Amino acid sequence: MLYFLLVSIVSAETNPEAIIIEPLPRVDSQPSLIGHPPCGSSTKGKSHLLSDPGSLNPISWLVKTPSPTGNCTLRLSHGTDYSIYETLLPTDNSANSTGYFPCGRKASSTEFKIVVFPSKIICDLCTLQWIWETEKGTHYQCIDVEISNTVQSSCFGKCLNGGVCVDKECQCVQGYSGQFCQKTAEEAEGVNHLEIFAVFVVLLLLAGILGLVVYWQVHHSQIPRSEELFLKRHMGWCMRGRNEDLERIDRQGTVISEERYKANV
Repeated sequence: MLYFLLVSIVSAETNPEAIIIEPLPRVDSQPSLIGHPPCGSSTKGKSHLLSDPGSLNPISWLVKTPSPTGNCTLRLSHGTDYSIYETLLPTDNSANSTGYFPCGRKASSTEFKIVVFPSKIICDLCTLQWIWETEKGTHYQCIDVEISNTVQSSCFGKCLNGGVCVDKECQCVQGYSGQFCQKTAEEAEGVNHLEIFAVFVVLLLLAGILGLVVYWQVHHSQIPRSEELFLKRHMGWCMRGRNEDLERIDRQGTVISEERYKANV
């Protein structure tokens, strides 16, 4: 709560600001421009992303001044007509039914999403459009894209955090990993911790089940013996008791009193 209050105070004094990092956006993109669709007043330039239909493609941006209510969406426009586009949904299922997802809400943070390009689109004039809706207006930035079915899953323009595309694979700098160098060492370590925790939970469940089985076997076998000891202990006490009403059993198995027993002897 305190964090969002501080963000709101900072945002009230300055306009939200963020800029695309990778793939390279248009060189004349202005990260602080608001309300200039479709690409923040930038003009089309050279393609900085070469991809193929149906492939995974990452996009990352740096948040300079956050927006506590920021939401983003990603669109792929065909040719020069920006009214014809495909909404690209992040692979982490963070987008809602309209294609928007929370973004740009933390200061000095780098965020990224991975999207899948449509499998039937081929173009050399496509535009990847990043739209950021804030409480003070909407930001637009664009990346020029070429999509070709002859690329065969090239990583050109896709490697993040200083990674380099070599032989169609991203070679990551130290401290980063993943298909597009999108994971930090801390994130990778976090995944290992989750795996270790999952294994621990499974072992704990197995140990609990084994303990229940052993407990049942031990106590199940002791129940008849405990009853036998109980009967022997109390039968012995009854036979040792001597009073005039002590009962005996005759040869035919009939229960008789002490006096009748003596009379029959």
